[in-house]
Amino acid sequence: MITAMYDTATIFRREFVARRDLLWAATYVAFLVVVVPFLPFISHWERTDVRDLSSVALTLGAGLALSIGLGATFFGRDLAEGRLGFYFERPVSSVAVWLGRFLAVLTLVVLCEVLILLPAKLSSSDGLTIMTYVGWPKSFGAAGWAVVLVAAPAFLLLLAHAVSVMVRARTVWLVLDVVGVTSVGIAAWLCLRPFVVDGFDDALLVVSLALAAGALVALLAGFAVGVHSGRCDLGRAHRALSITLWSVVAMTFGGVAAYSSWLGDFEPSELGEFRVLDVSADGSWIEVKGTSPGRLDVERRFLISTLDSRWLRLPRRWYAEFSKDGQRALLPAAGHRDEPGTVNYVDLDGRDLEPVATSIMIDSDTYKYLSPNGSRLAILDQGVLSVYDLDDERLLTAVRLPEEFEEARPFFVDESTMRFHHRSGEPGDWTISIAEIEASTGTVEHTGSFPVGFERFSIAWNADLSYLAVTDYRYGDSSRIGNIFDARTGEFIRPIADFAAFLHDGRVLMIARDGYKAKSIVVEEPTGGNRVEHDLAEVLNLSIIGEGRSGYLLLAYSSNFSTGYISDGVDALNLETGATENIGEGLRPDGGYNWADGRGWYRREPAGHRLFWKDPLTLVRWDPDRGELVPVVVGLAGD
Repeated sequence: MITAMYDTATIFRREFVARRDLLWAATYVAFLVVVVPFLPFISHWERTDVRDLSSVALTLGAGLALSIGLGATFFGRDLAEGRLGFYFERPVSSVAVWLGRFLAVLTLVVLCEVLILLPAKLSSSDGLTIMTYVGWPKSFGAAGWAVVLVAAPAFLLLLAHAVSVMVRARTVWLVLDVVGVTSVGIAAWLCLRPFVVDGFDDALLVVSLALAAGALVALLAGFAVGVHSGRCDLGRAHRALSITLWSVVAMTFGGVAAYSSWLGDFEPSELGEFRVLDVSADGSWIEVKGTSPGRLDVERRFLISTLDSRWLRLPRRWYAEFSKDGQRALLPAAGHRDEPGTVNYVDLDGRDLEPVATSIMIDSDTYKYLSPNGSRLAILDQGVLSVYDLDDERLLTAVRLPEEFEEARPFFVDESTMRFHHRSGEPGDWTISIAEIEASTGTVEHTGSFPVGFERFSIAWNADLSYLAVTDYRYGDSSRIGNIFDARTGEFIRPIADFAAFLHDGRVLMIARDGYKAKSIVVEEPTGGNRVEHDLAEVLNLSIIGEGRSGYLLLAYSSNFSTGYISDGVDALNLETGATENIGEGLRPDGGYNWADGRGWYRREPAGHRLFWKDPLTLVRWDPDRGELVPVVVGLAGD
C-alpha cells in the first residue's frame, strides 16, 4: 500500500513539474484581470463589474480549454505513440500510473482556475459581486464552487481522454461508442424532459447532477480499466475502456432513470402540501394538485372522489373541467407552446376510470363549455361556435355568431340550448341583450333584453336558469340591491334588497346586515311571497358557504379578520325552522375555482359546499347523514 502511494506521488510530481509552465500562464491572466478595469477605453463601466465579469469568464474559459486540451493529450497521445512503455517497464502498478497522471493534470487545472479567480475575489470584501447577482454557484456555497472548479474539469478531462482514445484507436468498438453516446443522449433527455416541460427546477437540478455524477463515475472507471487492461496496446485499451464505460453508464443511468420516474410516481395518499383546483357541482369529485414529501418540487394533479376511494392521476399538462351533474370530466391536454392539444374525457360514474381520447383538437386559449350531463362540448373560437357530440366525436353544428355576440360567453341551458348575453351602453346605463342558439341546428334567436342602472354589477342565476338577479357590486359586508328578471326574455319581475344568492330550490336568499353584523336571514320566492325570516342575534362577520343539503344553509362566522378565511365556527341552519347545528370550529371552506361556463361561477348542488380545511394538510367533507367530518385528503407532513 505504501509502495503504491509512493509510486503515485512520484508520477504525480513528474507530470506536475513537466506542465508547471501553465501556472505562469495563469498568473499572467490573473494580472490581466487586475489591470483590465483600469484601461481608459472601458473607464465608463463600473470597475468592480468589469473585474468580476472578466475574472469569472477567464476562469471558466481557462478551465474549459485546459480540461479539454490536457484531457485529449495527457494519456491518449502517449498511448498512441507507444511512450507509456517507460512506466510499465518499471515495477509500477497501472493504478499508480493512471491515478498519478490524472491527479497531476487535474490539480494543475484547478490551480490555474484559482490563480485567475483569486485576485478579483480578494480585492473586495464583498467577494465577487457578479456572482451575488447571478446567484450561482455562490448560492450553493462551497459545494457550488467545488462543482465549478473541480468536478466539471475532472469530467471534461476524462471525457476528452475517452474521446481521444476512441478517435485514435479507430477499432470496431467505435460502433459501440456511437450507439452508447446516442443512447445516453436519449436517456438523459427522457429523464429530464418532465422537469423541463413542467418547470420543476429543483428536480431538474438534482437529476442533472445525478446524471453528470453517473457519467463521471463511468468515465473514471473506463479510464482506470482501460489503462490497467490495455497498458501499451491502444486497441486493447479502447476495448476495455468502451466495455467498462458503457456498462457503468447503463447501470448508473438506469438508477437515475428509476429515481426520476419515482419522483413523479405518487398517489393521493402520499401527498404532502396540496391545493384544491376545482370541485364538481355536486361535490363528489375534486381536482387537486400537490407535492409529496421527499420528492423535491415535483407536483401532480389528481381527480379524487370525495365519497369513496376512487382517484385518477392526470397526465402532465392535463386539467379537468366537470360537467354540472358531476358524472363526466373534460380533460383537455395543453399543447406544447402554441400547438393545439387533444380533448379527452373520463366518465366518473363507473368503478374504473379510463380516460377516453378524442380526435377533437383545441388551442389552450379557446373557450370551451360542457353541457349539463357532459355529452356535448361547445367550442367558441374567433366568433364561430362549434358544438360536438362527445360520445360520437361528431360535429353537430358550426355557426358564426351575430356580430354583437362574437365576444359573448355562451352557456348551456340544457342539452339542446345555449344562451348568450351581450352588454352595450355605458356605465350606469347598460343594456343586456339575450340570445339563444339551438345546439343541434345552429339556429340563433334573440329572446329579449333588460336594462342595468349600475356602473358595476354582478349577475346570479337560479338553479334552472329561469330567473336572474342583477345587483350592484359591493363587498360582502354591505347590502346588495338590484332587480330580478326573467332569464330568457329579460322581463322585469321585481326589485330586491339584501340579495345574497339563489338557493338550489329556486328561492331567493337575503341577509339583512348592519355593517359587519348580520341581523337576519330571509328566504322567499323569486316573484315574492312565501316569506320565511330567521333572526341571527347579530352574528359578526357572517359569510354564506352554501347549502349543506336541501333546506339547510351552511354559515361561517368569525370574531375578527386576523384569521383570514378560518372561521370561529360553522353552523348548519334549518331554513324552515331556524334551528342550528354546529359542524365544527376553526374550519376553512374550500370550493376550488369552478370557472365553468359563460355565467362565470356556477351554482353548485347542495353537496358541493361540504368541503373544509380542518388544518393546512387535512381536507374534510361534512357528512350530514352521519353528522360528522370525514377526511377526503390528508397530506403527509414533510421534514
